[in-house]
Amino acid sequence: MTFVKQSIIWRLLLHFLFFCAVIFACVYYFFSNGRQAVSLTVFVAALAVFLVLYLISVFLLVIKPMRSIMSQMKALLTGRGFKKIYTKRLDEIGVIALFFNKVTESLSKISGTMKEEKRMAEELSVAAQLQKDILPDKSPHISGLEIVAKTRSAVEVGGDNFDFVTYDSGNKTLMYIGDVTGHGVPSALVMTIVHTLVSIFAELKNNIYDIVVNVNRQLKSRIRSTMFMTMVMLRFNHPTQTLSYLGAGHEHIVHYHAATGTLDAIRSGGIALGMIPDMSKVVKEVTLDFQP
Repeated sequence: MTFVKQSIIWRLLLHFLFFCAVIFACVYYFFSNGRQAVSLTVFVAALAVFLVLYLISVFLLVIKPMRSIMSQMKALLTGRGFKKIYTKRLDEIGVIALFFNKVTESLSKISGTMKEEKRMAEELSVAAQLQKDILPDKSPHISGLEIVAKTRSAVEVGGDNFDFVTYDSGNKTLMYIGDVTGHGVPSALVMTIVHTLVSIFAELKNNIYDIVVNVNRQLKSRIRSTMFMTMVMLRFNHPTQTLSYLGAGHEHIVHYHAATGTLDAIRSGGIALGMIPDMSKVVKEVTLDFQP
């Protein structure tokens, strides 16, 4: 009922009735004062005044506010800057203005979301490229071994990791594969931390046991308790052509014996990196019966 009372049609009808009442009052005044006829000039003048006043009313109620709304709509449609329409009207003009404001607010939110998503996509693309650059682009050539390694992330960035590090004046090479819990940026950050720590401790420690134990100690204090990384690391001794491994909660090692045609699935053992502060008591380096 409030809307009907505020409706433009209702208000224009009231204005029309008001002007008709004014004319009727004028005519009544003339007749009540003994004037039996009203000159054509006076009648036309009265109608002209009525028409002008009514047109002014239409202009103020309808045309002027609609021109303002249409100018903002044209600005929106042509990609130019537009402004919010402020009005307290509850009629059709107010409804159109409210609709315009709601639409533009939604478009602004969508535009902001799209810009933010574009920015995040660009940053993820950079992060994905950085992570790709961290991983080895090709497998190393090591006498006595044939190595093939490759990974492809399920999302832009992830926690899958592998690397080869030759140390001890080229006499030893360690290689490892790891997987961080979850996907996305958090996993990628943990993967990068581990990748860096392994490279550092490989230069400082002589065996993979000390490397993994120290990596875990440093990692545990830098990640939240719900995250961890499984890993299996191998060490190849170039002069003796021997291979050893250490498991940190990762998958089995598959070992094929060519001489007997048998296949072993060896539990890598241990516990994942980042689960406990000190894993020195639960991991160990094991020598693999490695034959040509």
